[in-house]
Amino acid sequence: MNFNNNLYFLVRYIPVLMQQAKIYWDMENYTQVEKIFRKSVEFCNEHDVWKLNVAHVLFMQDGKWKEATGFYEPIVKKHYDNVSFGPTCYNANFFQFDSV
Repeated sequence: MNFNNNLYFLVRYIPVLMQQAKIYWDMENYTQVEKIFRKSVEFCNEHDVWKLNVAHVLFMQDGKWKEATGFYEPIVKKHYDNVSFGPTCYNANFFQFDSV
């Protein structure tokens, strides 16, 4: 499968994944959300929306803040010069599907 096919499936997979994770996020079951994301790491680990949401779920769990920074840091560095990134990162949630 070539890159364009992979991107095609990823664009369609990420929204489904985020909706599934949101069910548990709304129940504040962050451990289950993390499990869902860990199962998708092979397909999504280069996707910024996925990384951002993994960072959020790790941040919400006590004792996993350091691990969360490992996901936040590359995104912050990538978008450091983007003036609007701060509020975007602050308000980020499971509905960011357009950033493929």
